[in-house]
Amino acid sequence: MIIGRKEEFKELKRCLRINASQLVVLYGRMRIGKTYLVDEVFKNNYAFKYTGVSNISMSNQLKLFGKSLEEQGLGRSKLANWAEAFNYLKEKISELKTLKKVVFLDEASWLDSSKSDFMPALKDFWVNWASQRRDIILIVCSSFMSWLQRKFAAEGKGLRDYITVDIELQPLVLQQCKELLASRNLEFSKMSILQFYMVLGGVPYYWTMLKDDMNVVENIKALFLAKDAPLRLEFNKLFNVLFKSSELYIEAIKTLGKSGLGLTRKELINRSALKNCGQTTNILLDLENCGFIRKFNCFGKKNKESVYQLTDNYLLFYFQMSKIKEKYPQLWLNIAFGCVCFQHLECIKKKLGIVGVETNEYIYKYENGRLWSFEWLIDRNDKTINFFEIKYTKRSFEIDAECDAKLRERVRYFEEQNKSKKEVKLTLISTNELLENEYSGIVQNMITLSDLFQKV
Repeated sequence: MIIGRKEEFKELKRCLRINASQLVVLYGRMRIGKTYLVDEVFKNNYAFKYTGVSNISMSNQLKLFGKSLEEQGLGRSKLANWAEAFNYLKEKISELKTLKKVVFLDEASWLDSSKSDFMPALKDFWVNWASQRRDIILIVCSSFMSWLQRKFAAEGKGLRDYITVDIELQPLVLQQCKELLASRNLEFSKMSILQFYMVLGGVPYYWTMLKDDMNVVENIKALFLAKDAPLRLEFNKLFNVLFKSSELYIEAIKTLGKSGLGLTRKELINRSALKNCGQTTNILLDLENCGFIRKFNCFGKKNKESVYQLTDNYLLFYFQMSKIKEKYPQLWLNIAFGCVCFQHLECIKKKLGIVGVETNEYIYKYENGRLWSFEWLIDRNDKTINFFEIKYTKRSFEIDAECDAKLRERVRYFEEQNKSKKEVKLTLISTNELLENEYSGIVQNMITLSDLFQKV
């Protein structure tokens, strides 16, 4: 059953009806469900399908490619190079009688090993043969978006101008995860689903492993912490599979994981083994493209003062796993909940009634002596700024005199530092309702967990 992929499903189905060959590019985070979606649409009716294997030589990749040809009834097991492989594929596909010939190259970036002729051969296959026909659907799938940008869709040498369908598969949102659980006859409260999401994100592969006879902590321990846990080595798998030289990528992620709130590029370099060079720029871009980190602009600051934050839910959790006993650390709960809120920005805009308003999202560094923290805000084109306070609580949130003073100080500091003429509205996002008292009036907009489950 396909959950949350309705438009993508329709787009791929449409390829079967069009009287022209189609070049489909499908990408997204590893484990996000790219292969599952394609298999569901085409029901494994492929002229040829091959999944690249990471970190092997071109000769070994070609051996496996040839073996797949043989296993799928297309003969030929020995291939000298990619030009020979694709020329042979042309010949065999031409003999097929099916109306549409679907060629699925899964994790295609792994086929493009160092000094290989994969991209020139693939481009020739498409430009000089497949695109001239009306019956070919070539699907190129990758978890490594940077390869698509730098190689596959590179100007001149790549295939950017020939792509007919471009699909980025996004993580599921909370409501879709609830629907996924229901489709598997699993029932959990919204708070439990939120707690799962703070660990698993919107990655369907992880959610399919949950069991209804365990609570949240028991499920998470069974998935990640037990001796035979299926995802115990997930961190190493993610990085060793995606990146050929993963050490510096892991260094960047670990440094950001320790910081919790985020770091500027300069701070990241000072706290890690990374150097101030183009390699670090590419590493950060690769991590951002993979959906592991996000670069946030700071309100009122220059681009060089932008902050990198770890935003992949699983990776945020990974650095807290050793601390979990019977409950989650409060600092992680606050950071992880804030991450979930940002991932549901459209739900927040809907609640605020600003879906049609042009907005920009920023973080703001609040400094008070040696103390500092990042606040999140939405700068709106209707002369308004929503300044967010995000709280993960087990019960109704109560603002007391001390909390009221801190909130007023942060808003005052922001207004003084930026001298903005826009109205600043303090907006509370909390897992539970705001308890009304003499101080609650400071909150001008209230968003609760239920609002994050809205359909948008």
